[in-house]
Amino acid sequence: MTALYGIDHARTLATVIPHLLRVQGRIEGRKAGAVHAARVWGIGEGSGERRIEAGIQATERFFESLGVPTRLKAYAQVQPGTPAAVARRLERNGMPRLGERPGM
Repeated sequence: MTALYGIDHARTLATVIPHLLRVQGRIEGRKAGAVHAARVWGIGEGSGERRIEAGIQATERFFESLGVPTRLKAYAQVQPGTPAAVARRLERNGMPRLGERPGM
């Protein structure tokens, strides 16, 4: 989104990180969201799902308290087709798979 719309990298991360943690929290065996909740926000009570969501909400509140939106709709220039456009651009540049283990 930085390359497409000139939105600085930190702001794009603020829109991506909460959703990434939600997706990772739904993958069996993933503990990133629970670890994030415990280490960053001191959240250790409740089920794994509840801790993950509480940590994500705390992260969103933190970003928003700094005036950094956590939703793409806050950026007027970002169009609904942006995620697909980004995926196409990555594919064109030979990077269709990103993540912790891109070769998998």
